[in-house]
Amino acid sequence: MGLRALPGDAGDKVQMPDPYSPSPETLRRARLVWEQSRADLKSARASHKSGLFMHSSFLCLQSAMNGLSAICQLHGHFQLPTGGPAQLLALCAQSDPGFPAMEFPQLERVLGRNPFAPDDASDPAPAFSQACLSEGEALSKSIQRYLKANKGRFFAP
Repeated sequence: MGLRALPGDAGDKVQMPDPYSPSPETLRRARLVWEQSRADLKSARASHKSGLFMHSSFLCLQSAMNGLSAICQLHGHFQLPTGGPAQLLALCAQSDPGFPAMEFPQLERVLGRNPFAPDDASDPAPAFSQACLSEGEALSKSIQRYLKANKGRFFAP
């Protein structure tokens, strides 16, 4: 892991890890989290096809959180915010302004849902699940493009 001096220091006393030089262990862990994100999205698709719409929407949220967490780890962020994907996306964009900007209104709504409550009749479960899948797939593709563009720094997806 590369080190750099903190601004204003003499240059040789106080040093901090360079977030753009992840250690081999960080790369390994981020890759595992990315692979879990992809597995979660695959499970979400299968759950949606099986009619498990609530389950599918929560798996989509989990996929988004894992994918964005992998990017955060690659940039040296290990204590992540406990909010939704929008907060993780903001952290990704703060770490690398080249990270694509997106919005996740449906995935953010999953955070407020009670998985044990009956389905809300005003929000049809199949349509909501499909919207979550669409957002999850768009995010996954965006993360994959980012990783491909930065495969020399991190890993190829």
